[in-house]
Amino acid sequence: MGGRWTPALIWHGVGRLHSSSGATYGFYMELWPYMSRGRGGYSGGHQNIEGTAKICTPQGGMYPMTVSGYLKNTWLDANGKPIAFYLRSLKDASTKLNIDLHGSWQGQELVLEDRGNMAMSFSADGNAKGYLHGVNAPAENTTGRLRYAVESEFASVCGPRDKNSF
Repeated sequence: MGGRWTPALIWHGVGRLHSSSGATYGFYMELWPYMSRGRGGYSGGHQNIEGTAKICTPQGGMYPMTVSGYLKNTWLDANGKPIAFYLRSLKDASTKLNIDLHGSWQGQELVLEDRGNMAMSFSADGNAKGYLHGVNAPAENTTGRLRYAVESEFASVCGPRDKNSF
């Protein structure tokens, strides 16, 4: 994944997501293969990736999320193959966020877009408003790129943090 040999089957990346409304979010995501907990071990063409993510707002709020995903038509090489990620707030989070991201690995970068979805959880200024609360930014689109990095590098794209947002 990501132009790297990943024998531990874990990929983690850091980057920024840029909204057409002007907001920029710091983003960290860690991914590994989804192992079905049901009989047979095959997820039947649905989820085949899971993980965790953290997103920080321009105002410094940080939100941990769970990730499920689907990487299409691949076995050993994910480069250029379509992938979809579904990010959801943790169960006990006070602000519920839902984000869908689509894209593919392009060499060592994971290139992503939200297809207007982040406006359902974030205001135009980048503040987390909660899923389906308030007004969506008209025709907003968010894109970004992640590069392979460890979680400690997340601080370099996140700026000051609000202690109450975690």
